[in-house]
This record gives sequence, C-alpha cells and structure tokens, in this order.
Amino acid sequence: MMRSAAVFFFLACVIHSNIAASPEVMSVVSFARSNAVESISLAQDLLKALESGDKNASIAAYTALRPNYEEIEHLYEVFGDTDSDIDARPYAYPYGEAFSAQLTEIPGAIFKGSHKIEAMLFREDDLPGAVSWTEQLIKDYETLIEKLDDPSDYTPEAIMHGVAELAYEVAKKKISSEEETYSDLSILIFYHNLAGIKNIMEPWVEALEESNPDSAQGLIKSIDAANATLAPYVLRDGDGNVVGYEPYSSVNVTTRRKIQKSFYDVGLAVEDAADSLGIELVDPSESGEAGEGEAESSDECTPYVETASFSNESPQIQNGLAYFSALMPYAVQESENFVEVLKSGDVDAAKSAYLSTRPIYEQVEVLAPSFIDIDEALDAREYIYFRGELDDSFRGFHRVERLLFGENVISNDTISLAEDIVDNLKDLQGRLENSSEDFNSANAWDGIAGLASEVPSKKISSEEETFSDLSLMIFYNNWKGIWSQIYPFCDDAPKECEEVAKAIQDARDCLGINTNDDITAVSAANVTGDSISNLLNADYKSYANAAMDTRKCIIDKGYAVRDAVVSMGNALNVFDDCSDFYELKFINYPERTTKLDVSEYEGDSAEAESEAGEAGEAGEAGGIYQEDETSSSRGFLVNLSLTILGTVVGAVFI
Repeated sequence: MMRSAAVFFFLACVIHSNIAASPEVMSVVSFARSNAVESISLAQDLLKALESGDKNASIAAYTALRPNYEEIEHLYEVFGDTDSDIDARPYAYPYGEAFSAQLTEIPGAIFKGSHKIEAMLFREDDLPGAVSWTEQLIKDYETLIEKLDDPSDYTPEAIMHGVAELAYEVAKKKISSEEETYSDLSILIFYHNLAGIKNIMEPWVEALEESNPDSAQGLIKSIDAANATLAPYVLRDGDGNVVGYEPYSSVNVTTRRKIQKSFYDVGLAVEDAADSLGIELVDPSESGEAGEGEAESSDECTPYVETASFSNESPQIQNGLAYFSALMPYAVQESENFVEVLKSGDVDAAKSAYLSTRPIYEQVEVLAPSFIDIDEALDAREYIYFRGELDDSFRGFHRVERLLFGENVISNDTISLAEDIVDNLKDLQGRLENSSEDFNSANAWDGIAGLASEVPSKKISSEEETFSDLSLMIFYNNWKGIWSQIYPFCDDAPKECEEVAKAIQDARDCLGINTNDDITAVSAANVTGDSISNLLNADYKSYANAAMDTRKCIIDKGYAVRDAVVSMGNALNVFDDCSDFYELKFINYPERTTKLDVSEYEGDSAEAESEAGEAGEAGEAGGIYQEDETSSSRGFLVNLSLTILGTVVGAVFI
C-alpha cells in the first residue's frame, strides 16, 4: 500500500510539474527568485546599518531594499502568508500594529515586515527596536525563496491576475500614500510596481503580438504612459541610473490624479492582454478572496461564551440613536445645500460646501454594521471593488470627492451622485428614527471597536479623503461618534467609561484643530443650531501638513482609545469568544505581555498555507482564478493531479 501511494505521489508530481512550468512562467519565476535572493543581501545591509546606529545609512539601506519586492509582489496569490509577513500594512490585522512576541514567527499572524521596520525607522526613530524585525524579515525572505523553488506552483492565470490587481491597487489604494506612509516613498512603490508589471508581462508579449497586435500595443503604450507620469519624480544621475525619488508629499493633487488614471489604464490593458491570450481572470469580489496586502477571511466561528445583550429597545441603544437622529436633519440639509452649490457651477464654493457634508456622517458611521448597505452607498472607498473607481458601484461621498477635488470640475455626474447622497441620508434618517432589531449591542460594539481600531491602523494613512485632505476632520468625528454610543453605557461600567473618556480627549488634543465644539457633548439635548455650526465650521487643518510627531501622537492615542473601548466592551461582556476583541484573544497596543493561546493562530496559519498550496497546485490561484474543466486538456490534467495528491498523499505533498 505504501509503495502504491509513493508511485501515485511521484506520478502526480511529475504531471503537475510538467504542466505548470511553461517557458513564460519559468521566466517570471526566475525573475522573481532573483529579486528575492538579492533582497536577502539588501536586508542584511539594512541590518548592519541599524546595528551601527547610523540613521542616514539605515534610511539609505531601507530605500535600497524596497524596490525588489515591489517588482514581484504581483505573485502574492502564491506567496500567501509570506506576502503578508514581508509587505502587509497594519490594517490587514485585527489588532493593527499591536503584537505578541509569541506570534512573531507564526506566518501571517501579526504585523511585521518592511512596514514595521518603516514605522520604527521613520516614525519612532527607534533603530535598535528595528533590528529584531529586520532579522525576522530576512527569515521571511528565505521562506519566500523556498516558495519560488518550484515553478509548477505558478500559473499564467495567477500571475496575470496579480499583475492586473497590482495595477488597480496603485490606482485605487496606494495612491493615498497608504504604503510608505512614514517614509514618503510612494513614488518608489509606484515606479517599481510598474517595472514589475513590465518585466512580468514581457514573456507573453511575442504571443500577444501574434494573437492581437492592438492589444500588445495597448499594453506597451499604457505602461509607457504611466512611466511618463512618474518620470519627473524619479531622480537619475548623468548616466540615467535611478538614484532616488521625490517625496510623495511634494506631488500635487492634479498629478496624483494623472498617476491614478494611468495605472487604471494599465490594469485594463493587462486584462485585455489576458483575454487576447485566452487567460481567464475572475473578479475576486465574486470569489470572496482577499487581495494583495489584505487579510484572509476567517472561517465561520461558533461562539460558546454567553454575552450580555442590549436590544434596540434598551435605553442604552435608544439614547445613542436619539443623538444621531437629532443630527440627521442637519446632515440632510447640508447635503441638499451642497447639491444647489454644485448646480451653480462654482467649484471653490462646492469644495467648501462638501466639507460641511462630512462631519455628521463620520460620527454616525460607527453604527455601520447596522446599515451596511447604506454605508457602502455613502462612504465606501474604491478599493473594495476590483476595478476601483471604474466600477459603477463606487458612488457616495468619495466618488464625489474624486470628481470635485481630483478633476477640479463639476459635471452632471457629480450632481447626480450628490443627489443620491441626499436620498441615502434620508433613508438612513428613517432607519435611525424607526430602529429595527439590527440596532443592538452586538452590532453597535462591533462598530465601536472596529472604527476605533481603523483610525490608527488604516485611516492614519489618509486613505479616506485622499484628495480633499480632510483626514483630521475624519479622526475627530469618528472619535466623537464612538463616544456618543459608549456614553449611554457608562452607568454599567463607570470605571472603564472614565478611561474611554480620557483616552478620547487625549486623542483629540493630538489633532491641533481649532473648534468650539465639545467632543464630549453627545446627547440629543446637546444638538442645537449653534452646536452644529461649531462642528461644521471648525478649522480642521490640513492633514498633508501634519508633522510626524502629530501623526505619531494620533497613532499612540488612537490605539489607546481602541484599547480602552475594548476594555469597556469586555467589562460589559458584549464580545463573544469569536470576536477579535474578546479579552482572552485581544492584543493590546503596543504589545500583549501576558500569555496568549497561540493554537488558534497556528491552526489558521497551517490551514491557510494548506489552502494556498492546494490552490497553487490546482492552477486556481488561491481560489481567484477558477478554470473551466472543459476549457483545455491542461485543466483536466491539473485537476487529475490535484485529485491524486489530495486523496492519496495531499498532506505530505503540501
């Protein structure tokens, strides 16, 4: 029996290896492996610089390290957890930047890698603290090389999907500076993502020219056009060698919009090239899979711990809703005024009026888990859609923001979108006044803790209000909204409530905004014409001009808000054992020092690694690409090899 299994195992490996390793794929994997090998040497240079205590040398070494991975991260679908360990941002993890030393070497468990080092070096000015994270990064690059040893794990479908996704990723997400937030090296990221696209697509260009010359020319022209938008910000010596990059903070909104559009064009050209070559790509929104730099969805969980439950009829929930209900008429009114200003055609006046539409919803969104459909219609960012802004589903405030601040014009589309905002706000107003069972403590505290975590782990990068530069307004009103829904619970957990109140006031003080608004005044009785005027007419300041100390303060105090909120939620017993915020699972910032049960993380990691392996072997690209069984004999043989592997020795193979 063992001999038979071994024979089947050998045959399956031969079939699988022979099928997947086409010349094009071999070329791409060779390119990626070369970059990964060089990255180890560059990471060792960074480690030496950090250990020497020379900050300038460390910054130079960090800058030299980053390009190589940015040229190959397009293969993230096969890299799996290793991509997260090398390049994920804090928002990919439920606890943001918080960590437990127990989880450091567990794949995909906590925030580490390049962006952890970036934060330590540029934000914290902590070179000694970055040393151990760089040592871990070297180990993770060694793991990456192992994943590049077998080209048969890679398919044209997985590769091209990753290329298209990265092009869209720049346009819909990275354009906000959410990557390299503290180093100000976003131009480096864009330039080398684009270089990777060019190098990875190159092996298919000859076949593309034969099958569809127009598609081939479209791909080449789109890459050249994107390069042209970046060229003025890529510094070169007299011989044309790249020697540096202009700070992204020096790039104006108009140019950022041009860069954004050029990468959308590249994404479309890659999709067209794949179609011309008969390579099928599937929209990840249809498959439920995570994209580059995103956390994988957790398996469904059955809670065993009983929690306290506050229904929509409880005074705690009703008092919070009463405050929001008092605000909503003003939100509707300001949005109606905004529509009228848009119709006047005055762009500057419209930008000013836009600001007044935003603060109230940024408070109310804390309850978004109770009205997910309206929240998406009003406040979704383009990155939740595969093709970003090109998707007609992307509407609401941020679609208007892109058109008004990015294009600097008012179109009929802008007016129509603004009118939709009014309609959605009126719908929301009705739901708040006639609350359904969706308004309960489980959803409320999910929103409270989630939003409290999102400010320091995600919104800090200016990923919201990217073009209008209103992030400080977002932070202030998110925190006020959080407090408004916590305040009605204060009699049930007075000590913890005081801690939340102090944390929110400390966080507010980081912002340096000028306002007569009182962040703690959150009852319906506090809502008056004067209070609304104070809220809307505050001088929220430019986030683009915020100093690094201000950003660091927002992160430190923002996580303090999150941790205080979670502590209060656990005191109230509103988090069950499936929640990331349950006290026995939660990791506080900056580090959980008490013992943590890591079995859950090990299990998830092992399962995720197994699933990634199976998907790679099946040619499914982590579930995103799903090949039609009848499309080719190659698909049949791949499925055959997977069946043999899975039923006989799948676990051993993986």
